[in-house]
Amino acid sequence: MTLLLEGQRAVVVGDDAIGCGIAEKLRSAGAEVQVFAITDTFDPAELDILVCNTLGEPHPALLVDCDEGALRRSLDGVVAAASAMRTALPALQKAREGRIILIGHRYGIATAEGLAAYGSAAWALNGLMRSAAVEWGQYGITTNLLLPAASTPELKVAQQRRARLIDVMTGQLPLGRMGDPVEDIGGAALYLASGDARFVNGQVVHADGGQHVAGPVLSPIRYI
Repeated sequence: MTLLLEGQRAVVVGDDAIGCGIAEKLRSAGAEVQVFAITDTFDPAELDILVCNTLGEPHPALLVDCDEGALRRSLDGVVAAASAMRTALPALQKAREGRIILIGHRYGIATAEGLAAYGSAAWALNGLMRSAAVEWGQYGITTNLLLPAASTPELKVAQQRRARLIDVMTGQLPLGRMGDPVEDIGGAALYLASGDARFVNGQVVHADGGQHVAGPVLSPIRYI
């Protein structure tokens, strides 16, 4: 049986639970996958799929307390994604049907108090995705933005520190749980990386169990 991504080469930038979960799912579909930390450099001669998981974690603060350093630290993730995309472009052009998947956050679509820096960076990823979709579509490259709600080690730590916030957030999901980094988030990424998504370009894809349609955005600063 031929695997969905057999013979394809992928790079995942960002080695947290979501990045590694996506990498595991792509490997299970036959892809040859390399995972890099956000600070690593890479220079692929051949590449079919690029996953940029560079946004990092939010550090809630009200806008009045959000200094230039906080904004720059959040936007560093956007700069890292753009840099990885430019590095990968020549190889993706050779692939003729390259895939770019940016991993973002729902805070880039809707927001609340205390999310000025992180929300600005998350929204900037949307703009970066749309620009690449328009400019690089001529090379057969599709670019999409995946917004996950995943059960990660960071979420479990947050559960211990801010149990009320996490319980309310999880309770908003129509499916009643956070997503598995491999099967749920990786599964969504696998679809976007596959030939079945060859005509899907410039889209925001929510892999969040319906969270984005079911409830308001909670303000994390109220639960610290």
